[in-house]
Amino acid sequence: MALPDYNIALKPVNGRLNFWGILKFLWYRRNINQARVLTICALPEFRRKLVPLALIYLGMQGGQKQGYKNAELSWIWADNQASRNITEASGAKVLKTYRMYERAL
Repeated sequence: MALPDYNIALKPVNGRLNFWGILKFLWYRRNINQARVLTICALPEFRRKLVPLALIYLGMQGGQKQGYKNAELSWIWADNQASRNITEASGAKVLKTYRMYERAL
């Protein structure tokens, strides 16, 4: 599942979705040139057959037809090595690592 990165168009709005904010959003959405890939799912029996890698490839081809130059593959847990291997095999680079810590209160 991939979506255009609407954060690019929402940044100039500054959180104000009034009349002028909506006009700014509509104006700046022309500048969206990257997508956010939220999830890539495959059934367990197809994971070793590189189906997720094929999904990434087809998504990249579709994004290039839409004029996107970049895609952000986010929300992958740091310890999910299988997903990290697939995204790195597609040519992606790890730029940020988010961690969640737990502490009993």
